[in-house]
Amino acid sequence: MRTRWTRIAVSCLMILTIVAALSLSCGNGEEKVGRTIVIGHISDMSGPAATALIPINYALKDLAKYYNDNNLISGVRFKVVEYDARYDPSRDIPGWGWIKSKGAILGFTALPTTAETLKPFAETDKMPLWALSYSKVLDYPPGWVFLANCPNRNLINPLLKWISENDPDFP
Repeated sequence: MRTRWTRIAVSCLMILTIVAALSLSCGNGEEKVGRTIVIGHISDMSGPAATALIPINYALKDLAKYYNDNNLISGVRFKVVEYDARYDPSRDIPGWGWIKSKGAILGFTALPTTAETLKPFAETDKMPLWALSYSKVLDYPPGWVFLANCPNRNLINPLLKWISENDPDFP
């Protein structure tokens, strides 16, 4: 359980660090004071996956608040705007438009179907989309969708080897 929370926190931290680095490195050498970076979060907040996604939904908001409260990146504030896709793929494209209209420069989702639907939109808009769920569709060809997880097929053989070595009842 602790490892899962650590991975969620590290993933969110990586997102904020990448966004901050991109925003601070763009420009003509003048310091950007009071810059707000808007992260568009498309998630299921009232549908069938809402209960399972509560930790992820809170983690992104909490991490943005932590960065803001502790002024970890001088002159930069983070704001998270949330769109409830209700685990309904027909709401993904309107959600993308909505987060863009609120000023988002980065999309974030834990839903694999959302990332798959929005991959061409992220490439057209040249706006990064951070996805927590791996999907073969998102893997190739590479583009504007960034994945926080590796394919499950890479984990199966090491897991089976570990179980066979550590479980005396393993067939």
